[in-house]
Amino acid sequence: MPNSYRILVLSDLHAVVDDTSGRSASLMDYEQESGPRGLLSLCHRAVMEEFESSVDLVVVCGDIADKASSGALEKAWSDLQWLAAELGVPLVAAAGNHDYDSRGQHHALPNRTLMTLRPYFPFGEANSRNKYFAEHHAIYVDDHAIVITVNSAAHHGYVFEGAKEHEHGRFTDLLPDQIGESLDSLPPLPPIKVLITHHHLNQLPDFDTEERSASVGHESVLRKLSEYGSWVVIHGHKHRGWIQYASGTGDAPPLISSSSLSADFGGGSFEDKVRHQFHVVSMPYDEPRPGGDGLTGARGHVTSWTHSRLGWKIAGAEEHLPGLTGFGWKVNLEELADRLRASVAADGYLTWDELLALDPRLDFLTFDDLSRLIGWLERGTPRISAKLTGRGRLFQLALEG
Repeated sequence: MPNSYRILVLSDLHAVVDDTSGRSASLMDYEQESGPRGLLSLCHRAVMEEFESSVDLVVVCGDIADKASSGALEKAWSDLQWLAAELGVPLVAAAGNHDYDSRGQHHALPNRTLMTLRPYFPFGEANSRNKYFAEHHAIYVDDHAIVITVNSAAHHGYVFEGAKEHEHGRFTDLLPDQIGESLDSLPPLPPIKVLITHHHLNQLPDFDTEERSASVGHESVLRKLSEYGSWVVIHGHKHRGWIQYASGTGDAPPLISSSSLSADFGGGSFEDKVRHQFHVVSMPYDEPRPGGDGLTGARGHVTSWTHSRLGWKIAGAEEHLPGLTGFGWKVNLEELADRLRASVAADGYLTWDELLALDPRLDFLTFDDLSRLIGWLERGTPRISAKLTGRGRLFQLALEG
């Protein structure tokens, strides 16, 4: 995508420094001397092979360490800084529940290690760190993008109404006004607008549905952000790549759930549904941003890599997230299937380029909506079959029989 802003997304590293964590199967295991840096070095190589012009920013969506290991957090933070330096771009992070010593295992202050990291967490100078921990957000701005990092783990270590705060995320009720004040103090905002955080905002479908750790209070923050344009939200925590849209108003933003880079999945049914992945989110900044006809202002593509014995490879069509998917078009899939069926029936088949000429918005369908669209096409009459690339993108629709 020409003139796009690219964000390398890493999340849920769950780095360990010794076997006392009980999770030594993490790929970010500092008992294996070359393991963590080698893993990130291969990540760097994979990104540069795909994008010769590199990326514009690295974001890390929390759970850098496992079980509040201060040694692992310090080492992994250093290695993440190394990766960003190799790419020649800044790094912006969000704190995860495992980065907080919520149960007081090591320190009375749950965020003590985060506060003492150098370079400063979540980015930049001490004032960004202080704002992040005092007002639970900090803002990174460059020529093309604004990134708000929100601390959904800020209340961890407390108990409220009898419930332990570390069991879920929280966006404090002060946050909408605080973010509004921060945004009002800035010059006109750049076209790309992103919020990163750790905890998910909406539950992910058909996966770990009994847990209740989603962030409380995020709805008011999203309503406030909508006053400043169209945003995309990137989060971690669930270890599963997914794309959906926030609940609420018609301009509710896309939610991109990052897979885990390197956590121990623990085996069982959980492991069957997740993969170690990282992603690059690409968003155009040189075209009109307002949404319309089902398009959100925040739209683009996600490229994903999956870890294998050979290192990082572009994810396959069957994976979540697949190698390439879009986001940003909210569409009635039944109506779209009827339109496409009529066009394919008239011509016999349509290539991807012909489909885009018919409706360019197809480029911004999520992989999940694409899958459901194919279901509509295959169930209807006449039956339409779809062919996908190895990366999971549609390249042909054809009339069957």
